[in-house]
Amino acid sequence: MDLSILRDALLVSLLVMLIFILYKRMIALLDRNNVRSRYPEIDDRIHWHGEKEGTLHLNLPQQTAIEAYIFDEHHHQIIVLIRGELESGDHQIKLDCTTLKDGRYYVKIVSPTQQTSLYFHLPRTS
Repeated sequence: MDLSILRDALLVSLLVMLIFILYKRMIALLDRNNVRSRYPEIDDRIHWHGEKEGTLHLNLPQQTAIEAYIFDEHHHQIIVLIRGELESGDHQIKLDCTTLKDGRYYVKIVSPTQQTSLYFHLPRTS
């Protein structure tokens, strides 16, 4: 077998790996820099105060319409947390999950330019 063919195959493989690594880093930089400047920043998500109670923290760079809901693991909407216009700044939205059965849920947060989902399990354990 010709060694030049093996060398070329190895070089192509290394080049593909390098492109993949650069692509992943570029996406991470875009997410970190671009998304936070254009979209409502969702600050460290949910802070729990007990097994079934917590606070959702939002930090909005500008006034925007926000909707937040709790869904069960079967994607059924269970609770409307907020639906309306919020001023820029820090906001705390109370999560009262005391009426929910133990299981998997998620909070879906929607703005005109972004949506995100935050998954959690009840009851919360420390």
